[in-house]
Amino acid sequence: MNNNEFFELCINRGFSNIEITIYDNKEYVSEVENEKINFIDIKNNIFYKVKARKENKTVILDSNYLNEDLIDLLEEKIEYIDSNVEDKFLDLLDNNNIIQIKENKDFSKYVDKIINLTKLEEDIFNLTATLSYNISKIQIINDKGVNIENVNSYYDFAIISYGRKDDKVVNAYRTVMQKDFNLNELVILRKEVIEEVKNKFNKNKINSKKYKCLFKQEVIEELLSEIIEAISLKSVNLNLSLFKDRIGEKIFSEKISLVEDPCGESNITRYLFDEEGNKTYKKSIIENGILKLFISNNKESSKNNMISTSNAFDEIGVRNLMLLPGEKSEKEIIKNIKEGLIITDIAGAGGQAIDIVSGSISLLVNGFYIVNGKIDYYFEQAIMTSTIKEIFNNVLEISNTVQYSNEIVRSPSLLIDDIIINS
Repeated sequence: MNNNEFFELCINRGFSNIEITIYDNKEYVSEVENEKINFIDIKNNIFYKVKARKENKTVILDSNYLNEDLIDLLEEKIEYIDSNVEDKFLDLLDNNNIIQIKENKDFSKYVDKIINLTKLEEDIFNLTATLSYNISKIQIINDKGVNIENVNSYYDFAIISYGRKDDKVVNAYRTVMQKDFNLNELVILRKEVIEEVKNKFNKNKINSKKYKCLFKQEVIEELLSEIIEAISLKSVNLNLSLFKDRIGEKIFSEKISLVEDPCGESNITRYLFDEEGNKTYKKSIIENGILKLFISNNKESSKNNMISTSNAFDEIGVRNLMLLPGEKSEKEIIKNIKEGLIITDIAGAGGQAIDIVSGSISLLVNGFYIVNGKIDYYFEQAIMTSTIKEIFNNVLEISNTVQYSNEIVRSPSLLIDDIIINS
């Protein structure tokens, strides 16, 4: 069934303001292990989000298809919806933001180029690399003639290294996104993971006390991904955010600024509109430690007589959020640590490990013990007990480099003071 036929059937069944969001993803995927290609494949995934209005109620359903059975489900859902909150629907737009992307016909050529990255060396018994090329499209159409489309294409690369020495088995991994395939950057990642594996062979326990901790980029990004929910207007409306009623107040160190720029031209992926069709724009969410706004979609903003901040991503979320970098390199920062830790991994970030109401944080952490600016030994399975407020207020330094590893949030490494770590 095509879109116009679906619109006509919906209208005949008494629906109005019918809107379809189409998520069309195509992914070329591959895996190479120890200089052998395990697989090269193509994956296609299309699904729909349908929104329509009937009997002064708005109904939304996700589906893998468009047919008359879906309209039956819309009518069933209308029966038990008790909310009459008016939703926003797109009007006819003057221009369609359509971007054409060519499919990658030479993907296997790039897979061949990463084979050498999985060549084994002393103490390394497994090197596995994955490379994918992604074409991601969001299209919004409705019965008023709206037809807008946003397409992104990018490479995802990941490499994991396993090492064995004296019956010790350890691993390390790195990921990166690229707009264009860049082998030199991938060679650097390979060197980093192998170096990290070899540093982990010297393992010991740390003493339980407060440390200066350098949180690696990946760790801060994972923490921020959880904390984003606390700056959502939905969480605020449900009294589930420690930042409720804090707009205009200092919540973090003045060194911390969070800027979201979904449509920035320098981004690998760009979003000209959110999943409700609202035009995106660059915005400061936290500026020099001061909370400037809560992110919202149409529904939550209407409850507060506000305009959406164009953050209808996965209900309410962000794209291309960045913690602005500092001035010193990560190596410079580490060199000046007399005694401290590098936190390379955290575990348990989901669930209640990070509580966005109380702000408490309790996580398992792994990393390296630093003495006089140099790695002394590796530690693992220590327990970090802290708070959101403590981590982002005790900032001593922010590194000057940010690697593009995902499209949600990016951050430099942060040096944080007085963090309790128990072995």
